[in-house]
This record gives sequence, structure tokens and C-alpha cells, in this order.
Amino acid sequence: MKPLLRFPGFRRKNERAGNPATPSTAPFTVAPDVAPDAALSGKTLANADPDASSSTELGASLEPMSGVRKVPRPALRWVGNGHRTALREFDFAADGDAVCAWQQETYSLNFPDFRFTDSFAAAFRHDLRRAALDPHHGIFVLDEGELSGFLWLVVCENTWTGERYGYVNNLYLTPQRRGAGLARELMQQAEKWFRERGIKRARLTVTTSNAAACRLYENCGYSTTRWEMEKEL
Repeated sequence: MKPLLRFPGFRRKNERAGNPATPSTAPFTVAPDVAPDAALSGKTLANADPDASSSTELGASLEPMSGVRKVPRPALRWVGNGHRTALREFDFAADGDAVCAWQQETYSLNFPDFRFTDSFAAAFRHDLRRAALDPHHGIFVLDEGELSGFLWLVVCENTWTGERYGYVNNLYLTPQRRGAGLARELMQQAEKWFRERGIKRARLTVTTSNAAACRLYENCGYSTTRWEMEKEL
């Protein structure tokens, strides 16, 4: 199957996310998430931050730093430099506005000719709200008192072959938090969430011009399996 550009409300006819009777949204695009300084210096994300692979599981003795507001959902673990960033489940009421506001940058970077309209923004918000209620979607945020990152995962099924696979639907970091190893933490969370659901293969779509994101995914073990080609007429 050739990967197609995905927008809110769009699904290839041979794909579904979980039970078709359950409201769900289709995967669409993968967002920017890698630090420009890591790309320009030639560093990989693995060595851009010495703390990139370390995190603290929920229940460990480490406490969040004082002065940070109480998070809307319990931290799954504390990550980042000094373990001061809570990786937690998404809460639409608390997090929806921030996540939706990030999408204009996401789409502008990956699709220069795409027009981010009010109707598209409303469709994204609608799909995000539905996905937050669907067990076949896993949505997570990075919380440092204010949100700094976002991850949206989907368990998909190919109705032609019966294959179930994981799809990294959307990943984003705020500009000031790129290059701190947090993108790898989100990708590790994706693998953990998929494995817990018996998923053996994960996929994603990324625009070739988004070189920093391509480098991140390659460093995380992803490889190109299909090409989508186009020609100007």
C-alpha cells in the first residue's frame, strides 16, 4: 500500500482504526520535532543530549520540581534534563487548545502549499476530541507547567490483509525544547504503547524536505519502505 497524505476525516478505503463502530479518526501527517541546532551541527539526536535516553518511571522516588502546577493527568514518567518534564496522557479540556494551535506550524513545514484554514482547524479539533475517547488512539503530551510536546498514535488495521500495525500520526515539540532529547522520549513511548497492544510493526509518514525529522526517525530505527512520487505538470 502506498502511503497517502492524510487529513482529518480522510481514510483509505482499505484501512480502519480499530473497530469501525467506534468513532475514530484516520492518520494524517507527522509533524516537525527535531532541533535545528542538532541538524546544523551534524549531531544525531542520540548524542545531542547526554540525558536523551534516561527517564524516571512513575512511582520512583523522584518528585517533580517545586512550583510546577499539578498536571491534569498522572505522569507516566518524568523525562528530560533533570527529569522535570512529565510525559502524561492527553486531556482534551486542559490540552486541546495548545495542541490545536501547534498544527499551523506542523502543516506549514511539511506542506508549503497547504492552506491552513479555519475549517481545517475545526476538523482537526473535532478529530482530536473523538480520538481522545477511542481506545485505538494513544495521545500523550509533555508537560513542564505548560505543554512542550505532543504525540498521537493509532492502531490501524488493513481490511484487505487483516494486518494490524501502529501508526505515528503526529509528533511535535515546541521550538525551545528541540534538541533536548525529548523527541526520542516520545518515540520510545510510541514503541512501548504499540508493544503493549501486541503490535509488531510501526509506520509513519514524513516529508522528505523535513530533513531533521527524517534523521530522527532513521536514528530510531525506521527505514523507507515505499516512495510517493510526484511530477509538476
